[in-house]
Amino acid sequence: MDSYTKTDCFAKGTEILTPAGNRRVEDIRIGDVVCTPDGTAEVINIFTGFESGVMRVDTDKGHSIMVTGDHPILLKSGFTRANRLQTGDVVLVRDGTAVITAVSFVEYEGYVYSLETHSKIIANGFITGDFATQISLN
Repeated sequence: MDSYTKTDCFAKGTEILTPAGNRRVEDIRIGDVVCTPDGTAEVINIFTGFESGVMRVDTDKGHSIMVTGDHPILLKSGFTRANRLQTGDVVLVRDGTAVITAVSFVEYEGYVYSLETHSKIIANGFITGDFATQISLN
């Protein structure tokens, strides 16, 4: 695992969907397979960093995720960064769509993890982007 800070990261404890079920992001390793909306993808790189705050996003269907502000989240209209989300936005989730009910910056002192798969990632039920997606939003 590279020890290099990237800006699009999941907070520790985020559940990543794999073919064997959910696994915490901090337990994912290079070469592991994760689920995507279209099948599966191999994790080809992992970047870690330390953050002192993250965005928390909640939906009307009970989904909640904590990510860095630049992390890509898939809306009905396409990817956007977590720090650009607003209450009322419609996000894509594993079981369809959900409406964002709250977006807030929360204190968080800990490691964050960025997965590179060149595909979408299902995390805490949200359809999210990987490192390559974040770069494409620049």
